[in-house]
Amino acid sequence: MKLQVTDSPVAMKQKNSNESLVEQIKDIKNKSLEQIDYSLKDLTSLKTYTIDDIRSKEIDDAISLEYLDNSYRLWVHITSPCEYFDIASQLDVYAEERAASTYLATETIYMMPYEIISDLLSLKKDRISYAISVFADLNSDGSINNSGIFRTIIKPSLKLSYDDADEILDIQPKEELALVKFKEILKRRRNWRLRNGAIIIEEPQGKFILEGEKITHEIIEPTESRKLISESMILFGTIIAKYCRSNNISIPFRVQGGINKNNDSYYTGNNKHVINFITKQTLSKSYISSIAEKHHSLGLDEYVQATSPLRRYIDIIVHFQLINDLKSTKLMNQDIINNKINNYTVKNRQIIQRVRDNNRTIANKWFLNNNKICWAAIFLRWLHKPLNIALIYFSELEIDIACKLDGCQNAVLGTKLELKCSSSELKSDKISFEALKVLG
Repeated sequence: MKLQVTDSPVAMKQKNSNESLVEQIKDIKNKSLEQIDYSLKDLTSLKTYTIDDIRSKEIDDAISLEYLDNSYRLWVHITSPCEYFDIASQLDVYAEERAASTYLATETIYMMPYEIISDLLSLKKDRISYAISVFADLNSDGSINNSGIFRTIIKPSLKLSYDDADEILDIQPKEELALVKFKEILKRRRNWRLRNGAIIIEEPQGKFILEGEKITHEIIEPTESRKLISESMILFGTIIAKYCRSNNISIPFRVQGGINKNNDSYYTGNNKHVINFITKQTLSKSYISSIAEKHHSLGLDEYVQATSPLRRYIDIIVHFQLINDLKSTKLMNQDIINNKINNYTVKNRQIIQRVRDNNRTIANKWFLNNNKICWAAIFLRWLHKPLNIALIYFSELEIDIACKLDGCQNAVLGTKLELKCSSSELKSDKISFEALKVLG
C-alpha cells in the first residue's frame, strides 16, 4: 500500500497564510495613482524634501516649509502604510511577527515585504504617497503656538542624502532657502527643549560595514542635516503624543524617568566621549507605556515614536490609532495596546541581541585582519573583572567594544591605553587585547 504524505495542520496553516499575504500584496500594488483618495488633505503642491542615508531603502519621512502671510509653518510627513491595510490583516500580522527591521552588517531583514516598500510605501521623488502629516507654528522662543494632524497625500520634490543636505545648509543657495529656514526655526525648538531640561548627546558614531567579503569602517558625524531631521522627528512625536493624551487615545508612549543622581563615576579629564558615557549612566532607561508620562532627557511632558512605520511595528500601532480616530472609527482599547507593547518588547529585545552578536562578529574579524595595528583607547568600565572583560572606547574608530583586556588590572574610568589585538576567536566571538602602554 502506497503511503500518502500530507502537510501537517501547522504547515497547511503557514501555507495558507503565505498565500493570503501574497494575494494582499498583489491587491495593494494594483492600487494605481488614479485610485488615490484625493479627499485627503492635498499637500502635493508643497516643496517637500526627503533626507536620508544614501543606502537607505525605507524612506519614511519628509519635511516641507509653508509660507504664511507673516510667518512660516513647519510640516513633517511620515509615510502611512496603514492606509493600505487593516489591523489583523495578513500584512499586519507579518509586520507584527517581525516587530522591526533588523540591520545586520551581513544583511537587512525588512519588517515589511521589500517589494511593497520599494514599489509603494517608501517616499520616492515625484511619486504621490499617503502620509500622516503634522504642522507646527512655533513661537519665537521655540514653543508650539499651533499644531495640527492630517491624513494627507504628498509628492516629494527632492531626494537628498545627508551629505547633499549638509552642502545646501552650508552653501545656502537661494533656490533652497526653505531648507535653511527650516533649520533655523528648528534650532529655536531645540533650544526650547534644552531650557526644559533636555539632555542632548551628540558625538561621532563608528560602525563596521560588510561589502562583499570586505569589512569597511565609517564614522557618522552629527552634522547639521542629521540634527535637523532628528529634531523634526521629535517634533512629530511630540505633537502626536500631546494629541493622543488630550483625546484619551491609547498608544504606546515613550517614557523616561528623571536623572539618577546616585552616579559614583569619578573623572577629571575632558574627553567628550567619556563625559557623555558618564552622562548616559545617570539617565533612567526609557520604556514603552500606554500611559503618557514625562520623557526627561527630551525635555517633553509626553512623547511617542511614530516616525518609522516601515521599520518599527510599534509605530504602526500609533498610525492605526491615529487614522481610526481621524476617520471616527473604532479604536483599539488599552488592553489590546498593552498586549501589543508586551509582544513588541519581547521581540525587539531579541532583535537587539541579534544585532549586537552580529556586530561583535564583524568587529572580531576586523581586528583579526588588523592585529598588527596599535590602537589608542580609553577604558570605560569593567563588565566582568574576574575574567578581565571590559568596555573599551577606541577613539580612532569612534566605537565601544566589549573585550578581554590583559595587562591592565588597575584600569579605571578614563585610563588611556595603547592596545594590540592579542587573539580573536571567531567561533566564540571573543576578542582579546593586550595593553602595550598605560598612559594614565
